[in-house]
Amino acid sequence: MRFDNEKAQVLSQAHTGVSNVALGLKGRLPFFYGWVIVLIGFLCVFMNGATTFWAMPVFVDSMSEDTGWTSGAIFGALSVRFVVSAFGGFFLGHFADRRGGAARILFFGVLLDMVALLSVRWVTNEWQFIAVYGVVGGIGGTGVRLVQSTLISKWFVARRGTAVGFTANGGGISAIIMAPVTAFLISELGWRDAWGVLGIVMAVLLVPLVPFAVRSPEDMGLEPDNGARPRSSSRTAATERSYRLSEVFHTWQFWLLMVGVLIGNFSLQTHTVVMVPYFEDIGFTSAVAAASLSVYGIFSISMRFIWGTLGDRFSVRVAIIGQALLTAIAAVALLQVGGTTSLYVIMAFQGMTLSGFPPLQILVWPEFFGRMHIGSIIGVTSLFTTIAGALGPVIAGVAYDQTGSYEVTIWMLVVTWVATAGVMLVVKPASHREDPVGVEAVGVSEPSP
Repeated sequence: MRFDNEKAQVLSQAHTGVSNVALGLKGRLPFFYGWVIVLIGFLCVFMNGATTFWAMPVFVDSMSEDTGWTSGAIFGALSVRFVVSAFGGFFLGHFADRRGGAARILFFGVLLDMVALLSVRWVTNEWQFIAVYGVVGGIGGTGVRLVQSTLISKWFVARRGTAVGFTANGGGISAIIMAPVTAFLISELGWRDAWGVLGIVMAVLLVPLVPFAVRSPEDMGLEPDNGARPRSSSRTAATERSYRLSEVFHTWQFWLLMVGVLIGNFSLQTHTVVMVPYFEDIGFTSAVAAASLSVYGIFSISMRFIWGTLGDRFSVRVAIIGQALLTAIAAVALLQVGGTTSLYVIMAFQGMTLSGFPPLQILVWPEFFGRMHIGSIIGVTSLFTTIAGALGPVIAGVAYDQTGSYEVTIWMLVVTWVATAGVMLVVKPASHREDPVGVEAVGVSEPSP
């Protein structure tokens, strides 16, 4: 009864800070508005990958040959971008928990990132590239990263893994489309103008979606999952506990979970950026190496959805254990690449295994600590996990500069993926509280920004 009364209060105060465009669309949709949020998240993941994960490995050779910059410096700019974006999330994460906050940080973030990518055309040395792409672009990228990592967890509970799995497919499709497109742009326009084109594409795709980025279903008079109840899980919006940030810090699960996600994110970033340069280093052309990312993308698309669904059916923790162990095997397989056929087969295996961690690391925080304060929690945790991930490209670049080979980095990946599985085997979620989520958790008492 208490939860029903509180839910009525929430619905009666809905629509505050929601655009008329979003409300109008809600009234015409034949399906749950949460799937619009999934589309926004999908495109955010798509463009984030197109300007970071899948862009830099394709750009690095052209940039290095044209300027003489080292691989360590170029990948270092990517690392700076991740770290700056994480600091942005640290300070702005709580805005994603407020009405209207997500739309605002997405709008200003996309515009700033576009300006940064357009400005790359005029950089003349390594430090200017790091400042423009890494620092300015990193600040802009904060909005895209926060929206893609927080909103879906607020709109879905019982089907959270499925929804995040759909969103994460943006990364796989980005690899299929944007890696060869980026290679084409570089060959036709040069690497400087190619960066600018990516910035324009990002703005064209994401800015029109800003009015539709609504914080939570309660803001529109709806319920998570549209009120649907799970078939294979007891987790619902009424039973899921939402921890405040201050409460999270007092649980041992948080600190151990942080270690596991830290190591996993380091492994993910390193594994992602090292593949194309490694293939080029062992004799494949840039075109073939870039094409192998399309194979990766094809096989990662369905698997991202499957990994998310496994998180719904069993638990995110168990899914990460399986994903990390399989990805360690996939890292060993990289060393077995011989001809073009084996390259494509092994990249298919990379797509099936590596693609699981992006959606699962998003899902693990709300599984352990609930959805209502997830913006604040992810804003803080992403600072540390992103710094860990940012070290990966630097270490890979420096190791190559010192040894002339990526094999040391690949063996390091085997160890770190196994370590990720080990930590997740130990940590378990805290027990749910006995009383349902209160009004404050769903945002009635939160002031508008």
